[in-house]
Amino acid sequence: LVAPEGAAGAPFLRALAEIQEGAGRPEEALRTLTAAGERDLEDAAALVGLGRLQGLLALSGDAIDEDRLDASAQAYITAIERVPDDEGASAGLGWLAAHDYARLWSSWRKPRVAERCVRVQQALCEAAPDDAWAWANLANTLRVLGRTREALAMYVVAREANPYDPGIRSDEGLALAADGDFEAALAAYLDSVRLDPGHLAGRQNAARVHFLRGETAESLEHLGAGAATARAIGRTAGTYRYLMDRAWRAARDPALR
Repeated sequence: LVAPEGAAGAPFLRALAEIQEGAGRPEEALRTLTAAGERDLEDAAALVGLGRLQGLLALSGDAIDEDRLDASAQAYITAIERVPDDEGASAGLGWLAAHDYARLWSSWRKPRVAERCVRVQQALCEAAPDDAWAWANLANTLRVLGRTREALAMYVVAREANPYDPGIRSDEGLALAADGDFEAALAAYLDSVRLDPGHLAGRQNAARVHFLRGETAESLEHLGAGAATARAIGRTAGTYRYLMDRAWRAARDPALR
């Protein structure tokens, strides 16, 4: 097969890459997709395909190939820079961000994973500046990495994009608590509960702060409401029962507060 000259050859090359991948020749498919992306700078589909294939190959061995994941990230980022509303590029970046975010809990000492996760989420924010949860996800990642002040700035942007999401406000409270500002953290948790009285995370986090301050009645109020909500929606209320038991014991013995 010979590709036609000019930009019109990019769709042909993408089709050829699909055949090569199906025939078990992924490295050839990668080279073909790279050529397609170079042939037509507006053809984000080739870069999306390149990002997908690099991601699959990165996870196909016994160990994760970080070089291929970096290449996957760069392909998706380039695609979304060329066509900001490309759904394939957004989905690919979302997959990669979720994959790396999950690894932060076990691989947080690997700066490469953390840096890529942040870079991918920043690209999503730049492509969709009105997407509140793109900013919130970036903020959550920065918080997990201990970059609290940066996280707090991102939560503000997320709230400006959607001031009615209780999850964003509750997560912001976690960052405020990590920064040592428990008064502001409690205010954030209470805001999340005002936005949604059944918001479980807001209830639990508010109860925890009240409990640590020795405010047993307030803690029990939030825990009771949280347990009722958990039962109503069919989720386990075990966490709330455990914390409630601690709160009751603290009420009987101030030394346990």
